Amino acid sequence: MNTIRLLYLVSNLGCSGPTNQLYNLIYHLDPDRFKASLVTLSPEPSLSSWNKFRDLRLKIHSLGLSRVSGVMLNKVYLHRLLNKFCPDIIHSQGIRSDYLNSQLKNYPSRVATQRNNPLIDYPLLYGKLSGQLMANFHLKLLKRIPQVITCSQSISEANNHLGLKSTFISNGIRHKPDNRTSKKEEKLKLRIELGLPASGKLFVWSGPFIPRKMPEIAIKTFNLLQTNSDIVLCLLGDGPLHESCIRASHSKRIIFKGHVNNVDKYLEAADGFISTSRSEGMPNSVLESLAHGVPVILSDIPSHKEILSYSNKAGVLYPLRDAKKLAEII
Repeated sequence: MNTIRLLYLVSNLGCSGPTNQLYNLIYHLDPDRFKASLVTLSPEPSLSSWNKFRDLRLKIHSLGLSRVSGVMLNKVYLHRLLNKFCPDIIHSQGIRSDYLNSQLKNYPSRVATQRNNPLIDYPLLYGKLSGQLMANFHLKLLKRIPQVITCSQSISEANNHLGLKSTFISNGIRHKPDNRTSKKEEKLKLRIELGLPASGKLFVWSGPFIPRKMPEIAIKTFNLLQTNSDIVLCLLGDGPLHESCIRASHSKRIIFKGHVNNVDKYLEAADGFISTSRSEGMPNSVLESLAHGVPVILSDIPSHKEILSYSNKAGVLYPLRDAKKLAEII
């Protein structure tokens, strides 16, 4: 059987859900059937998974160009690498990588993975006008790539309304033997180890503190709970809204831990997981929570509904932005 040469094209390997999903894809490749190469466009951010990928069986190369210089030089440098690697399939994710992918018409077997809805996410990230223009541009690029794979059925359905043909393969997570529900005594030991309250119900919120994730709703919710309540919220992550959320917190039951590398431990110690997002592709954090047997309370957006459609016993939905209703459900 001939070996299939794959080339993955991404902006960088910054720690994020899409990067984790890319790692899973490459990790599970059969080395007897596939030979993988990975090309990044930009220098790595401070929080990077570069070393993690370097341990995999693949060639990894960075063009190391800034966004400005990359506009002119990425295409030139990439063609040099393509001539060297001679890939059978090119697989991109992200707007900059998809732009280059859309230009490579000499390579018929090209794939793009779409992990979000640009029309919702980009205006929140880049501002209303700039975000709308970027979203329209990205969708136009995707239409020039032969095969578009989305990470959820809900994104594919949104694409259909925009005239973009796509197929969905839902995000998954790597199953680990220790992904199981912790016993009460194990939870207690973990909470002490993590510096969390030993008693009461513990809910975890995890993700970047950005407008799309709406962490302020979780803060507002726990501010509404009775002062004598033994319910605790632990927020994991960092980002532009982190400081404002800390200032908005008026309860000792709200704990901020910042960015951590052991989210699994917090999930093992938790009684529930909360997602307040206004838009998602197929969220890793929710899938990880369920893998640990932790029930979830999710905003009623399409991707969350899609997850609970597999099992309505896994969690409950609440109306997006409705902190009062979320508090009632908790």
